[in-house]
Amino acid sequence: MITILLVEDHQILREGVAALLNQQPDLRVVGAAKSSREAVELARSEQPDVAIVDLRLGDEDGIPLLRKLRYQRDDMRTMVLSMYDDEATVQRAMRAGADAYVLKGGGVAALREAIAAVTQGDAWLDPKLPSAPRAGSSGQPSRPGGLTQRELDIVVLVTAGHTSGAIGQQLGLATKTVQNHRARILDKLGVPNTARLVRWAVENGVSKD
Repeated sequence: MITILLVEDHQILREGVAALLNQQPDLRVVGAAKSSREAVELARSEQPDVAIVDLRLGDEDGIPLLRKLRYQRDDMRTMVLSMYDDEATVQRAMRAGADAYVLKGGGVAALREAIAAVTQGDAWLDPKLPSAPRAGSSGQPSRPGGLTQRELDIVVLVTAGHTSGAIGQQLGLATKTVQNHRARILDKLGVPNTARLVRWAVENGVSKD
């Protein structure tokens, strides 16, 4: 069973999406928040597998919430459910740590596909987005090497010379968790050691903004 936190300020939409998701046999909404504060509290208390976040929560911008959730719960995946389809907004969301970007109005099928992707460690972009890959491509946002945003953050810190312990302190992770991430990164990129990882990062322009 995949547990979900839904963050949406409009009550009708919040209840409607929750009802659709709860009809799925393998999905269960364990929390529904209308603000960033409620979302952070529910993420801490309910420990959901996935958070689905609207980018406009009343007068709040949902982008900072994505960052808060990402650093609060390293093992929780975050998705955006939004009406905004411009490339700048999509890129802001993905850079803030979103693992998927789903357009409102796409139906439960799109949500299910995105949830399945992120829970398997993949990223997902709604195919209706102007910036989404076209038919015949992977259907995923183009992050270097297919790494997740968290993995890219770790690569940046590795190339800056930080140890796993120091990286863990900066990202709020246990040293062992960082070590596991580093091992997965090497495996994904097919590089044998940190020196080759640094070379890959330089060649692919993976560095601090």
